[in-house]
Amino acid sequence: MGGMALTGNKAVVYKGKGTVAVEDVGYPELILKDGPGVPKANVNRKCEHGVILKVITTNICGSDQHMVRGRTTAPEGLVLGHEITGEVIETGRDVEFIKKGDIVSVPFNIACGRCVMCRTQKTHVCLNVNPDRPGSAYGYVDMGGWVGGSLGIPGLYVTEDPGAKDADAKTGSLKIRFGLGWAKAHTFVTGQTPAMTYNRNLMKAILSGRAQIAKAVNATVISLDDAPKGYSDFDKGAAKKFVIDPHGTLK
Repeated sequence: MGGMALTGNKAVVYKGKGTVAVEDVGYPELILKDGPGVPKANVNRKCEHGVILKVITTNICGSDQHMVRGRTTAPEGLVLGHEITGEVIETGRDVEFIKKGDIVSVPFNIACGRCVMCRTQKTHVCLNVNPDRPGSAYGYVDMGGWVGGSLGIPGLYVTEDPGAKDADAKTGSLKIRFGLGWAKAHTFVTGQTPAMTYNRNLMKAILSGRAQIAKAVNATVISLDDAPKGYSDFDKGAAKKFVIDPHGTLK
């Protein structure tokens, strides 16, 4: 693989409870290196089917705030981010349908596309990309150590929440009344959103103008250097979706 000469490649990094910083993380390679949150079994894992993107836009998500507030087991130094739109600048050996210069939308799920779960569109619980448990995602705690191209869940539970107020919540446990749920015919579903299942159709709806997502979430464009302030404002309840424009390419 021929790497490109690129300096000043920056990312938003978790620095401990309540703090993020913009740091230079070096040029990425199509191989998973050792670092904060990376399971030993994933170290030196090659990504021959992957690509390297130049980020066009990304955003700050409520999911990230759980880590930044110190409410998970996220290690200091974890590069955040799991929702990306970018330009392909390098492709892996086994990539067939994507080429340099393509603009792509990336869901946060990481999936092999070949296991029994992926073949039934359950891409949020891929069996091959996270050695610790089914399912993987970019830039998130306990999700395989895949570094976060970025900055994205109405609600979630994590495997551990050391900062929680009660013993159940500290282990990601929830008490529910199954009897009452049965009486009301409730359905109980868990897991990451299988984003890849919806990504293409949703993208087409946005591009055609049928879905006004930016307007609906009050998208607010900020620079990469303003990301720490964006996290702070978002944590205070700002009714905005902060969209990061690292290269000043948005009009």
